[in-house]
Amino acid sequence: MKNKKGFTLIELIVVIAILGVLALFLVPQFMGYANDAKMQVAKANTRTVWSAAKAVEISKQYDSSITIDNFQEKVLDKLGTSFTGEIDIVLNKDGNVTDVLYKTGEYTCQTVNGSDFVCTDK
Repeated sequence: MKNKKGFTLIELIVVIAILGVLALFLVPQFMGYANDAKMQVAKANTRTVWSAAKAVEISKQYDSSITIDNFQEKVLDKLGTSFTGEIDIVLNKDGNVTDVLYKTGEYTCQTVNGSDFVCTDK
């Protein structure tokens, strides 16, 4: 008798079928992690916009060129050119920041007075 080594075709098909079943359960789980991570990035970017807006608000006391009309432009300058996303900053009548809205392709995040950062998907 010959001493054959290796796997039979049936054994290989069974292993591939088991891996396929495992993939059916694991891929959606990993997609959930990716979506959670994207939401956390959007939340962190909202905090960054809030911090930049508060920094510009404080700078406004010493820089007379900062007005309500160019406030958002000054915040974008502070954030830099690598910052992506659409921002909307709400100021009260005194020119103080009250609300920040940050939008990416998938999420919209908002904060009121910098306390709660709430994100929703589109």
